[in-house]
Amino acid sequence: MKLDKTRNVIQNTMFGLLSQLLSMIAPFILRTIILYELGTEYLGLNSLFTSILGVLGIAELGFGNAIGFYMYKPIADDDSDSICAFVNLYKKCYTVIGFIILACGILILPFLNEFVKGGCPSDINLYVLYCIYLCDTVMSYFMYAYKAALFNTHQRESVLSFYRIILNLILYSVQIVVLLIFKNYYIYIVFKPLYTIVYNIFISRKADKEYAQYIGKKRLVSKEIKKNVYVKVLALFGHKLGNAVINSADNIVISTFLGLSMVGLYGNYYHIFSVLVAFLSIWHNSMTAGIGNELYLSSDSNLKKNFEIVSLLNNWVVSWCTICLLCLYQPFMELWVGSENMLSFSTVIFFAIDFYVWQVRKIVLTYKDAGGLWNEDFWKPYIGAAFNLSMNIILVKNWGINGVLVSTIVSMGLIYTPWETMVLYHKIFKTSVKEFWIKYVSNALICIIGAILTYGVCALFCERNIVGFILKCAVCIILPNVIIYFFFRKNIYYIEMKNKFLSILRRKIL
Repeated sequence: MKLDKTRNVIQNTMFGLLSQLLSMIAPFILRTIILYELGTEYLGLNSLFTSILGVLGIAELGFGNAIGFYMYKPIADDDSDSICAFVNLYKKCYTVIGFIILACGILILPFLNEFVKGGCPSDINLYVLYCIYLCDTVMSYFMYAYKAALFNTHQRESVLSFYRIILNLILYSVQIVVLLIFKNYYIYIVFKPLYTIVYNIFISRKADKEYAQYIGKKRLVSKEIKKNVYVKVLALFGHKLGNAVINSADNIVISTFLGLSMVGLYGNYYHIFSVLVAFLSIWHNSMTAGIGNELYLSSDSNLKKNFEIVSLLNNWVVSWCTICLLCLYQPFMELWVGSENMLSFSTVIFFAIDFYVWQVRKIVLTYKDAGGLWNEDFWKPYIGAAFNLSMNIILVKNWGINGVLVSTIVSMGLIYTPWETMVLYHKIFKTSVKEFWIKYVSNALICIIGAILTYGVCALFCERNIVGFILKCAVCIILPNVIIYFFFRKNIYYIEMKNKFLSILRRKIL
């Protein structure tokens, strides 16, 4: 089955953007209400528990990625029996994983107080609240989350985004009303697991209707393929561990050494950061199945050319977002939470650098994951996670939040990006990685030039109000893109990308 990759990517991206737009605006409103009605510590609690359960998520071990990888070929070959077998394997694995996460979550209960320096709000029972979060996390594994894999591997994430949009509208509306009327964090948070149950039921019914031929039939994966899956899972465990440390350890370390209030302040900044990451992830994730399908159907030269095109586009977007973070973070935070709840500008600089080094590597990572190259850099996540966590603990004591950000930047720049790039270029493109690093350095310099010029122009608008912020937004929308265009306008991959886009646009209009 040849997937319509371009159409699916566009559709998935559009629905994903709508879903993410809702997930940006509504949580922003909720964080604002919690901040002014309940206090910063409640925001810290949310970040802390989300991070702890994010670490427990390594129990998933990468089964979803590994099985998804092995489903690309049967989907391309329209092999229904094999797809049925993989769906059944998904179901069994996720049930076991759910019990593992539940058991590990319960084992953490006696040690919860150790993660909170200075205690928590007086009206909150740490253990009851944690159990609600834990229930929300394990619910999907016990229900129908495995069926969502059918939409992912068929590159139809737009279906999942559609249901998220509808149900999130209901969830966020109810939570806002509850916070404003009752001002009770327990009532607010209990709707999270209820949402998870309803969402899984809707996805299950949709999958039963559209992929009935793959569900409910007793097909088994061969022992050889199952063994190969477990080999991939063994390799993926480290990658899951590395992601958990990168994404979750920061809040845990900050809470342990600096307290919940500082987690709340950091969380306000990280919320904006994560919204941008999530927007880009929509695009990255929507490409994965298409790239996996392309690996079986396209020539090596086409693969390399398409990689260069999407890499250029990714560098453009990441550079623009980085410049916007540097120039708009503090003006926005002052309007949103007030100057008393702001971090230093040096922290903003580290946030911007962190965003750039993390996101600029995502195309390399997307291609590597689509190719199933997890065993080839087996030791990378273990070394990266150990280095990052050690640096976190050492630097947070002396540099506070800046130390936490620096540890991530150094880990990405010295361990993750070089290792991943070497694997991709040697195993898939079979070329030297030197070309990549020349482009990496030149693109970084373009971003730095754009950041300096844009920040300098924004500094001319001294008004610390909504008018000043809007003027700075206008500068950030126009100037960075003009600068980047100036450097990229004669790039052969930019010209190819432009021609491709115009071709798609003409087909849509005609």
